[in-house]
Amino acid sequence: MKDLADELVQPKEAFGWAARDTSGVLSPFTFSRRATGEKDVSFKVLYCGICHSDVHMLKNDWGFSTYPLIPGLDLMAVDRSPPRSESVKLPEHGHYGWRKIGGGG
Repeated sequence: MKDLADELVQPKEAFGWAARDTSGVLSPFTFSRRATGEKDVSFKVLYCGICHSDVHMLKNDWGFSTYPLIPGLDLMAVDRSPPRSESVKLPEHGHYGWRKIGGGG
């Protein structure tokens, strides 16, 4: 398992619910991530769901999970990006998932 002390500390603090081991128990987890770039989109997650594949990942059923692991793939969010790009158009509120990026779910 990777030692968290070896992780590169990034400038932006983030929060999630993570499993620390194969028990799959989720607990509050603070981590860092890189600063939002010029072509990135920033959003606040309002709700997030997990699917059965996430449960398999939490329990390491497939043998390749790494911990800490933050599950979730479909979310409802509010766009917090500054209006800096005409090429990126997202709704103010939207559903963002692995199959779709768009408004209204």
